[in-house]
Amino acid sequence: YLVYLPGSALYAQNRQHKIDSLKTVLARTVNESQKLEIVFQLGETLWFSRQIPEAIKYLQQTISAGEALKDYRHNCNAHLLLGHARMRMEEFTPALASFKEALNCSQKNNQPEHIPKVHEGYAHLYNLLGNKLWLAGCTGL
Repeated sequence: YLVYLPGSALYAQNRQHKIDSLKTVLARTVNESQKLEIVFQLGETLWFSRQIPEAIKYLQQTISAGEALKDYRHNCNAHLLLGHARMRMEEFTPALASFKEALNCSQKNNQPEHIPKVHEGYAHLYNLLGNKLWLAGCTGL
């Protein structure tokens, strides 16, 4: 028999399998650079799976490990995703701080590919805040 699973349900199931697999591999990994890659993948996959609190935990670990290993690509990416995660949790001040850190990281460490993504994050945040003010009946003027 063929069981029909809607595309989104199958996709979610595949993501959860990936998360479980990454956690298993992380537990066995001793190389710090490999651990950093896995921790970042966990944070990213959890973010896309909308498991935001757990994603935040792994993204913060990525930032700490990335700083220690001077891995700026993962560090800048983690700040960027952390900004989006904080925004999703309606933690607007920490989201703004994360986007600022992502921009600083990108500029300071020659990671220009992140800069447009950071500005896009700022735009989403300001748009969201503007909509909230408007819905609350505040014009901001």
